Amino acid sequence: MGGRADQRGAAGRPSTYYDAKARKPSARAARDGVIAPLLVALWVHRATGLAGILLGTLL
Repeated sequence: MGGRADQRGAAGRPSTYYDAKARKPSARAARDGVIAPLLVALWVHRATGLAGILLGTLL
């Protein structure tokens, strides 16, 4: 059962970490990148009563 990793067939296997880092963002990640700042701005301005104005100008 022992032995080195390259003796058990693990050598030459691509790293999934670097593959994932090189991939472009998913559709959900891209959408979240757009929506998150809008939600934060709405949350910040909600107490001032500007929520309706803010949403009208951003959307």
